[in-house]
Amino acid sequence: MKHLIVFAHPRINSFNMQVKDAYVSALSDLGHQVEIRDLYRLKFNPVATAKDLAAGHTGDYEDDVKTEQEFILWADVITFISPIWWMSFPAILKGYIDRVLVDGFAYGHGIGKNHTAGLLENKKGMLVTTSGSTIDNFNQTGKMDAVRLTQDKYTLDFCNISVIDHLHFGPVGSRLTDELAREFLESVREKARIYFPCR
Repeated sequence: MKHLIVFAHPRINSFNMQVKDAYVSALSDLGHQVEIRDLYRLKFNPVATAKDLAAGHTGDYEDDVKTEQEFILWADVITFISPIWWMSFPAILKGYIDRVLVDGFAYGHGIGKNHTAGLLENKKGMLVTTSGSTIDNFNQTGKMDAVRLTQDKYTLDFCNISVIDHLHFGPVGSRLTDELAREFLESVREKARIYFPCR
């Protein structure tokens, strides 16, 4: 299978980077093709313009957006790896979504009885997120429900990308122990083996 990894964390020594590396290594060991779009290292411009928002209908895409859309069309599976900041994607990843997954490319209005339909057919999606809060805190306060609603349902599923799973790890940062880090990273590798076995 062809896997696109869209990665968003500014620090090269972050736990998110370790997660990305473990996931990519597991997929490669299983014989899959992997492309990584590291948005901070690419210096991706997250600021959507009026031209960007209209490009799905005018066809007048900026070159950087066209490149990202080509990767999306190439991929069988699209995985977003990022922290949760202020209950959302980091700004650079939100801007990627704003500029790349536009009306006319990723979804369309006036289609079918629901009036809006996702256009990215036959694609699967994964999300891997982290937080400084614990998993218990995320579950008990409703934060995880909110994240799944906005990211899984109203971002990926909205574009007709079928979500396989949303892995969330916490706490990371100053409260992340070596033992927890090993457990989290092994979980990433195990999920890759379960969802994308060698064929």
